[in-house]
Amino acid sequence: MRFERDAFQLCELADLWGIDGADIRYLVASNRMRLSVRIVAQSALLSEEELTAEGEPFWMPVELCPKVGDGLK
Repeated sequence: MRFERDAFQLCELADLWGIDGADIRYLVASNRMRLSVRIVAQSALLSEEELTAEGEPFWMPVELCPKVGDGLK
């Protein structure tokens, strides 16, 4: 079964078209191909500032959570 898709990774297009990534980058840079980017999810490391015994500030990781769009989920 084959599904219709509206988005592909650049490496998939390179394989499908039989060209390398540099050619795709050239097409995009020369405005011959329009590129869209979709970010599905990215992890964000939340940290809090703490102080050492000497009073020096440092960041302590608190939570690793998925980030979607402009806000934290």
